[in-house]
Amino acid sequence: MTEASHYWPADTSKNPEERPIVARTSPLEDWHRFDGVSTSEFIHRILTDREFRPFSMARKVGRPFFDAYR
Repeated sequence: MTEASHYWPADTSKNPEERPIVARTSPLEDWHRFDGVSTSEFIHRILTDREFRPFSMARKVGRPFFDAYR
């Protein structure tokens, strides 16, 4: 994935925390709707969840590691 569209529909009749997230990876793709997912959880899953397809960026980078200075 090199681009994606993410939107939070602004329905003023709903609490902002209850609004769905809609996203797609390309203008030719269908929209995916995520109900009951907070913005921070959605972004966290994009960055860390290798199975969050097709939005995961975690699959494109190696596992983090720490190498102590000696």
